Amino acid sequence: MNLPGNTRDITKLSITCARENCDRKATIRVQGETDSFGAEFEELCETCYAQDLANEAAERAAGTHWLQTAHCDWCKKSGQPDVRHTRDPDEGMGGPVYLVCSACRNRRDDADAAEYRFEQLRKMGYSSEEEYEAAQQEAEDRLWEDEDEARHLNRIWTPELARQWARDASDEAILGYCYDPSEYTDLLHAAALEEDASRAAYY
Repeated sequence: MNLPGNTRDITKLSITCARENCDRKATIRVQGETDSFGAEFEELCETCYAQDLANEAAERAAGTHWLQTAHCDWCKKSGQPDVRHTRDPDEGMGGPVYLVCSACRNRRDDADAAEYRFEQLRKMGYSSEEEYEAAQQEAEDRLWEDEDEARHLNRIWTPELARQWARDASDEAILGYCYDPSEYTDLLHAAALEEDASRAAYY
């Protein structure tokens, strides 16, 4: 069940606007008062609905809209910013509708996100975010160690890798990963053969 203020297009229905002295065709169904037992709806024409929106905007601009002074059902404070109709997810989509300020909604959203994250970590075998980050760092360190070892064993020295390093690092830095400087020269020569004349001139 949706919340108060939600609308639905009913242009396909043959219904007259519910407002008094208005005989225009209703095109919008607006949800009104809502609780766990159901909701009230009002079918309006475009003109009456637009007038309602204009009246609400004027009231908010003047600071007299009822939601601007409403009592938050969760923190029990009045005059809190951005009070809205809200449901508690734990009570389901058919549960009671509360008036809740932005601070309380944010706290609830943060708590829900933390609970979801904890559940995801638990499924991956971790008991906390710190444990997960430590495992990720260990895996990354191990990856770099394996990659450095492979470079020293000349397992991944390819022409493409030589081209990349020639662009991003100095000759001295590249030579630091080779046992034999001539190996680096041979690799660059092989890479140059795969490029066009301008590329070959660069290398």
